[in-house]
Amino acid sequence: MDYLDRLEENEERFRAMRRREPSRTAEPKPMHDITIIGCIRGIDGWYRCGFDEETKTLIPIGEIND
Repeated sequence: MDYLDRLEENEERFRAMRRREPSRTAEPKPMHDITIIGCIRGIDGWYRCGFDEETKTLIPIGEIND
């Protein structure tokens, strides 16, 4: 039984390691102003859109879910 118990413990440990979700890092906060202007259509859905005042670019902020 010792062999089976050790085998089962190892399987549970590896199963728990695989079950973990990858750590999600927060989006870096810009040091300058972003003005929210509306929404844009991306490849995989609609996103809130912002205008970066410093770089003069449009930035997708977050996906809009139905």
